[in-house]
Amino acid sequence: MLRRQRLEKCRADLVDPLLQTRPVSAVGMHWGFTDASSFSRAFKNAFGHSPSEYRYSYRPA
Repeated sequence: MLRRQRLEKCRADLVDPLLQTRPVSAVGMHWGFTDASSFSRAFKNAFGHSPSEYRYSYRPA
């Protein structure tokens, strides 16, 4: 449950316009993931897309 909450916070940060320049790995580390690959795997398992794909898909046109 805690992991899911951290992933939800990451998901919100990835689409936050104020954080668009923050690297994806920094978003994961901010919410407690120790390395980029474990964050990416966990995010993809939870949401079906990598963090980068998710961020890109929600960019304003």
